[in-house]
Amino acid sequence: MMKMLVEMGVYDHKSMEKIVKSVGCLPGYMPYMDLKEGTLIVIGDGDPVQIVAKLRKKWGKANLTLFVPCEIREVREREALFRSNFEICVPTPHSDHMVNDHKLGCVIC
Repeated sequence: MMKMLVEMGVYDHKSMEKIVKSVGCLPGYMPYMDLKEGTLIVIGDGDPVQIVAKLRKKWGKANLTLFVPCEIREVREREALFRSNFEICVPTPHSDHMVNDHKLGCVIC
């Protein structure tokens, strides 16, 4: 497992959720955003260029700062955090199709 530190320059909660959602839905990555420093920590195996390229499409400030091997203890801690925040990435099924049960047509008329 590798640890990637990406400087984002994002300090608000709404943007943080969007960033974590976009990286977290990639297979094999566990993202964690530090709002105090404005950095994104990503743990996983894969190509760091893929992550930075994806982040630069939406946020032009993404810079890869650190890419080092990660300790097992840190992987387990981040995995627990990622699983607790995984609800953000799971799309909720919904339907925009409306069904008219009335045989006469419009309810208002």
